[in-house]
Amino acid sequence: MDTVTLLLIALLSAVALGGLVLGGMNLYQAVTGKRVSKKPSTRSDAVMRRQSAIAAPVMFACTALTTAMVGTVLTSL
Repeated sequence: MDTVTLLLIALLSAVALGGLVLGGMNLYQAVTGKRVSKKPSTRSDAVMRRQSAIAAPVMFACTALTTAMVGTVLTSL
C-alpha cells in the first residue's frame, strides 16, 4: 500500500469514529432528555430532543457510508 492510501484509510476511519461518537451523544440526548453539555443553552428541552432525534440517525447513516468507503478502498487493494 502506498502512503496516500494509508492516509485516506486513516482519515476515513477517524471520520467514522467521530460520527459514531456524535451519533451516540445525540441518541442519548434524544432518548433521555438530558443534555450532554452542562453549558447553559437558549434551546428548550423539547427543541433539543427533536434536533437530537433527527441528528442521531443522520450521523449513523454518514458513519455507515464512510465505513463503506473504507471497505471499498481496502477491497480494491
